[in-house]
Amino acid sequence: MVGTPRVLSTSFPASGNPASGGSGSPTRLVQDRIAGDAFDVTGRGIYYLSPSQDLKSATLRLLSLEGGEPRTLGTISGTVATGLSVAPDYTSILYSQCDQCAANIMLVENFK
Repeated sequence: MVGTPRVLSTSFPASGNPASGGSGSPTRLVQDRIAGDAFDVTGRGIYYLSPSQDLKSATLRLLSLEGGEPRTLGTISGTVATGLSVAPDYTSILYSQCDQCAANIMLVENFK
């Protein structure tokens, strides 16, 4: 995980498609942790990766535009870096993963 998880905080009509104004129902608020910028807004809703507490895995979730609670679609092992993209046909996703999240800095004196 690169950086601190962000919080997805969104509100929209409790029923109906928010893009069309819904049905005049009160808005609902959904909050969840999101890994970096690992989300994609599609015609079906907001797909996002929510990191585990130990940051060693992430859960792929879908917040439907039709309402309801976020739905878990699967779990990804490993540390999610940033970014998420859902294919236009919704059959695959693309995300970045940090296999070795570390850096080595060395001081080399008298290098020639």
